[in-house]
Amino acid sequence: MEKDNYENLSISEQEGLTLLTKAIKELSEFLNTVSPIQHKDALDLLLKNFGWYNRMWMSFNDLVPYIKDGDEAVDNYFMKKLWRSKYWIKQKSIKRFPHRKRAIQLAFKAHNRREYELSVPAFLILSEGIFREMSTTDIFSKRQKEKSDFINKLKGNIDALPLLTHLVEAGINGDIIGLSFSNEEYLKYPNVLNRNVIIHGADYEYGTRINSYKAISQFEFIIEFVYAAVYGNF
Repeated sequence: MEKDNYENLSISEQEGLTLLTKAIKELSEFLNTVSPIQHKDALDLLLKNFGWYNRMWMSFNDLVPYIKDGDEAVDNYFMKKLWRSKYWIKQKSIKRFPHRKRAIQLAFKAHNRREYELSVPAFLILSEGIFREMSTTDIFSKRQKEKSDFINKLKGNIDALPLLTHLVEAGINGDIIGLSFSNEEYLKYPNVLNRNVIIHGADYEYGTRINSYKAISQFEFIIEFVYAAVYGNF
């Protein structure tokens, strides 16, 4: 007899189905609570202390030995990873935002030429523009109400994984990336690439290789994590 419903299953099959249902429920709860919150906290610490964004498919556990060795080890880890991936970051960003093709190409060209005084603000402006295009809010703003509305909208999107929304929430925290330069508030997180200090001309020593890669790190976060959370497409 064809077993097309629960009643037609044997006792052992029913028990197996019950265990499977329980496992799926537990996994769902894990993905919706513990794991996303832990990842959010991990990105928050990574951004505050080192100024880098986590990358798609990257495990925070991979960073532990580098974090133990300090800033330079973490910087070298991310720069090496991004150096290997920058071509694909450029291609993916152009494919997703073809109307920004020229600006994207020029930003990467400046970076490759080691013209970091040009590449850093170029990537910051691109990140700001693309994020606003997807969210209608300012990524560097400290006005949490607008960002909270955006995050709540993402959480209501059934196509968005809970993990993504938590990571996006950490990555756009204005209390980290949007600190003011007028009262030296930005000095709280010296390793964070601060848009306001750079764009408003208060920092004239920002043009370094590390800062250019940090700008690419943020840009990649926008075109990968935020894009996936908004459109449900990796």
